[in-house]
Amino acid sequence: MKKLLKISISIILILGICFLLFEISKSRNFQFFGGLVNKAETEEKVAALTFDDGPGVNTEEILDILREEDIKATFYLTGQEIEQHMDDAKRIAGEGHEIGNHSYSHTRMVLKSPSFIKDEIAKTDDLIRQTGYEGEIHFRPPYGKKLFFLPYYLSKHERKTILWNVEPESHPEIEGDANKITEHVAENIEPGSIILLHVMYESREESLKSVKKIISSLKAGLPYDYGFRIAETSEVELSVQLFFYWISCLLPHKECSRLRKAPIISCLVKLYLPFQLIRSLSSREAQAVQSGQVNYSQPALFRYHSFL
Repeated sequence: MKKLLKISISIILILGICFLLFEISKSRNFQFFGGLVNKAETEEKVAALTFDDGPGVNTEEILDILREEDIKATFYLTGQEIEQHMDDAKRIAGEGHEIGNHSYSHTRMVLKSPSFIKDEIAKTDDLIRQTGYEGEIHFRPPYGKKLFFLPYYLSKHERKTILWNVEPESHPEIEGDANKITEHVAENIEPGSIILLHVMYESREESLKSVKKIISSLKAGLPYDYGFRIAETSEVELSVQLFFYWISCLLPHKECSRLRKAPIISCLVKLYLPFQLIRSLSSREAQAVQSGQVNYSQPALFRYHSFL
């Protein structure tokens, strides 16, 4: 009887541990090693639009949409598909989008050997460089699954696991309807959100249709009264310089200069961040401010309209 009890307890413990590890492997906010990002820590109304898998048959169409909307996104591509569609991958890089590593074979990287993980990541990194992409290469695990060796490998190479916090396609009742996908994103978006979509294949027609709707709804500020700026994964961060740019659009140059020197400025910045009284900035605005191209002596109205 005691032996049977011990066996039963052992089985329950083993099953419990297996269930715990399974939950950890798919967790969006925890892993055993290294950094994990599922959203940016910012109060700015900015979101990252990310696409997994590919390049595929819809590469040209999704790039056309992004160009029309003047949006930069992040494409997490697989090495195998880059090899099959190198011209499409080069076009993604050539149009200025961010490219991330989504493994070579799109295999679940749980309980895989360190050598397998290294080969999957290194081979895909090399293929991404062959596209002409020169930026930082982020990594997103297939299916979002990770456990021991993958996070450990990434942490040793000072790379973070990039996941997401808005995934409309994970809901069966939503994924087959572009309008429902758009509504889900609008209802769940928050500052620093990372949106996950799959648009590369013919079976993802509704997801592809939703992209333009999502961009329009976020720009328009629905259901909020101020819009979101859509950016690449690595650009979802706050620049305090942008605060001064918008202040310069509202105040004469002399007052703006005096404001920059005032001791109370730190308080104003802190007030600006949570309340975000002015709608978020476009990528062109951010680039202009960061590169020093903004001329504060120009009329404020001209500076404003020059970015529209």
